Amino acid sequence: MRYTAAVLALLMAAIPCFAQEETWEETFDRDPEGWTVISGPDSWTTAEGRYIFPDFGWGRHMVMAPVEIVDGTITLSGGPIGISEAHGWGCFGVVVKYRDPGNFIALRFGAYGRVSIYKMDGGTRSFINIGTLEAEVGQMYEARLQVEGDQLRVWLEGEELEPTTIGWAGKAGRVGIYTETASAYDCVRIEGAR
Repeated sequence: MRYTAAVLALLMAAIPCFAQEETWEETFDRDPEGWTVISGPDSWTTAEGRYIFPDFGWGRHMVMAPVEIVDGTITLSGGPIGISEAHGWGCFGVVVKYRDPGNFIALRFGAYGRVSIYKMDGGTRSFINIGTLEAEVGQMYEARLQVEGDQLRVWLEGEELEPTTIGWAGKAGRVGIYTETASAYDCVRIEGAR
């Protein structure tokens, strides 16, 4: 019996282990480490315990945390600190899963007065509206996103929005921040990080 247990232990140690899931947090009380700018200028800064994207005019800007998820929960505080002169609104957002420039899923809060999923799948862009939000400049909002299989559930200020099928069940993707206007972020927490 002991021999069998010892052999099994050796075999298990020899098998490559899968990525361990954990909880990853960033409070931006110091310059963040490991974040990667994917699109837009490399002008993200930290100030007053927040991660800030200053105003460079309208554009799609993404910066990725050094972790990815398959399934998990993302929480953060975010809000616009400026408005798009071209469109007249401010927004903030979360990159739920980023695989490459032609394959990502982001959630936009406040763009065009809505909460919407922005999905690039094989280079094809689509949007799914799941709520409304006229994001106030200078106000920080609490957001929570839960990915399980191909389902995305979103809470904004504690209120659940419309659950949505996003696809990509079982596929890993990096988590990050998305914006189209000047915005600020704090207290990013990713459960299920790899």
